[in-house]
Amino acid sequence: MKRQSLRGKLSEQPDLHVLTAAAMGAAMEAEMEDAPAPLLIRPAAEQDIVGMMTLLAQTGRPRPTPDQVPAVAAIYREWLGQASALARVAERQDQVVGVLLGALRPRANWLTPELWIADMAIADGEAGEVGHDLLAEALAVAARWGCFRVACEAAGLTGVTLGLLSDLGFAENGQAVSLLLAPIPSLGTRGVRSADGAHDGVPITYRESSV
Repeated sequence: MKRQSLRGKLSEQPDLHVLTAAAMGAAMEAEMEDAPAPLLIRPAAEQDIVGMMTLLAQTGRPRPTPDQVPAVAAIYREWLGQASALARVAERQDQVVGVLLGALRPRANWLTPELWIADMAIADGEAGEVGHDLLAEALAVAARWGCFRVACEAAGLTGVTLGLLSDLGFAENGQAVSLLLAPIPSLGTRGVRSADGAHDGVPITYRESSV
């Protein structure tokens, strides 16, 4: 029997370029399936209030009772309406997976305000990308507003590590102390009774900023 030439044998082999391209395509498809959906950082809106409220409650804050929800929502709504307030959410696949709330506040002997990050929470199972992007957005806003400093209490930033804060340039600045005037309820928010009389009639007001 005539021996097949080497060239003939090679011609019967599958094209390595085609195999390589197919393998790479399959690998890219697998990576795309495993990759998380894109993350969007945007200003919070009224339709996000329930999501923000729920996320903060899931991370240890008091959970308003059903009859308190309208009053708590009114506080969020007032916050969102202030020019000196900062409210951002992280959204993934139409779900709020992170929230950051802050406000400008004056400090003695400084001509420009400080940005105070009051509350921050990240949904369980989310990566550090959410916290990083929310804080990066806050720093960018503070720069646009001309703030001399961004301050936060690490204990109030749920889901954020000290390593992440350090990577973004934050540094410890002494101890923070506080005095609780009443126990934090696991269910129900002390002092919130109705949307018209939130905090026992003490209104929430913010200083309007000129920056």
